[in-house]
Amino acid sequence: MSQNEQGMVYAFRLSGSRMRQSAQNLRRQGQIVDALTLTRRAAEQEDTPSAWQALAAEMRHTGNWEAASRLLARVLSRDQHQSGAWADMARCMQALGQNDVAVDCAYHQLQDEPWGKDGDTARDVIAALDVMPDAKEPHRTQRLIHRGLTAWQSGTRATGERRIRRALRVAADRERLLVTTAMLCMLEMDFDGALHYLPRALRLNPDDPRTLTALSTLYQQLGKRRLARGLLARAGKHADSVMAEDGFLTSAWAQDAWDEMNDYLAARMKRQPHRIPLLAAKATMLCENDDLDSARQLWKEILSIDPDDRSAATLLARAQHAPERLFIAPGMLPRAERQRQMKDLQMAVESLPMEDVLRTGSQGRRTLDWFLASSDAQERQCAMDILGNSGDEAVILYLKELLCRPFLRHDLRQWALVRLAEMGCQDEMLILAGTHYTMIACRKVDEETAASPWRQFLPELLRETRRYRCNGEILCFAASVWRKLPEDARLQAGGIHRYLWAKAVEVLFLLQSGEEALAAKAVRESAQSPRRISRVLRRIHRYMTK
Repeated sequence: MSQNEQGMVYAFRLSGSRMRQSAQNLRRQGQIVDALTLTRRAAEQEDTPSAWQALAAEMRHTGNWEAASRLLARVLSRDQHQSGAWADMARCMQALGQNDVAVDCAYHQLQDEPWGKDGDTARDVIAALDVMPDAKEPHRTQRLIHRGLTAWQSGTRATGERRIRRALRVAADRERLLVTTAMLCMLEMDFDGALHYLPRALRLNPDDPRTLTALSTLYQQLGKRRLARGLLARAGKHADSVMAEDGFLTSAWAQDAWDEMNDYLAARMKRQPHRIPLLAAKATMLCENDDLDSARQLWKEILSIDPDDRSAATLLARAQHAPERLFIAPGMLPRAERQRQMKDLQMAVESLPMEDVLRTGSQGRRTLDWFLASSDAQERQCAMDILGNSGDEAVILYLKELLCRPFLRHDLRQWALVRLAEMGCQDEMLILAGTHYTMIACRKVDEETAASPWRQFLPELLRETRRYRCNGEILCFAASVWRKLPEDARLQAGGIHRYLWAKAVEVLFLLQSGEEALAAKAVRESAQSPRRISRVLRRIHRYMTK
């Protein structure tokens, strides 16, 4: 070693596998937060799907299903065939009460790896959810319940209540339907109506935490405070699931039931001392009791577990600068603070590469996540504008992650997909469409074809009617119908609803040809509901008779 090199310090960097091995040793010693921090450092250093999956597994073991689902969305957005990722996502969705998504993820796992430990996990998830009350309801009963709730929420309560009473006679899960109906009554401030349903639900299952919590809230509204607190304490003994936990904490917060909340948190945190929603609720309770210093320590602990937790970061910053207005509406920011954060984010985008702005745990990523999850359309638009002005690889990865992330607004996924198409991204991408994950790809379309809805509609119609072997007659009939349609109807028929319109034109052609049996068969075999087909048929008839 030369004299110039003596005394110099060289940076030593542990490998990701070495850090994960050290994290396992820390976990065995009971140092869970340090193990999480080390696993996160390994994931950030390697930035591979397997590294993020390992971090998601650590978050699951601490009971943080929400954070684990976001990390698994990142894994699946980069590699939808990552070993065991679908099984892990199925467990997360099952724990979070998203049963339809959980079953879909389990079937994806069985399609990729049907055997082994992950395949067994997927089968266990499907078997557990197949015995859920929703799975036992016949289709007619489900439709009746859906129609009843839809009618009630649209303003025709009498019709909705009549349908729900009919469904209660045959429903397998009467208790859940009774509680849902009571909650609708409470939203309309009809406490007497809710009192008619909730005791019936409680008689069916005296230990159901959802029923106990709803009845406690109802008695609190009726001024029966002692009875409400007793029911709330009873609900806390049975609120073990994520959904029941959220309902209990929300009700306890609304009733200022600090003693019941403290007992519940003490019991739950013995089993899951590092679960973020429990730590956040504990910090909230400490703030209400004017112990702001202890609340700050809990928020710091939350950020050490999940640096992307925007709620803890915002409350910690606000506790230091403006403790008098600590708690605000969820998802909202005061105007001055919103402008300040947006200005800081814009300055960071201008001065730093997007890879640093979107780095896990950075203030820029937290701010973007906050604005995208906001209930204010202006805040969401600001975040979209910032992401839309860059074509960096880090932005593409972030947008692909948004496509897979659960608990995100559907219009944000659509915007992310459009933005990826504008950036020329033609890869196959995974997207959560409703309750199902599916693959999607953006392809360039010929401008002449894209500008003509007729050229989009006609192949769909001919494909649906090819078994009749009368393409010429169908083509002439469809052209006569098309000439009568206004421009907005043509755009629908040539857009994403072209299958529905093609099926409606097929049925109309068969009816006018005297083939009623074939028309009825076409409706029965269609993937669209008879109600939607008849609605389009009525529109076509209205345009044809003008």
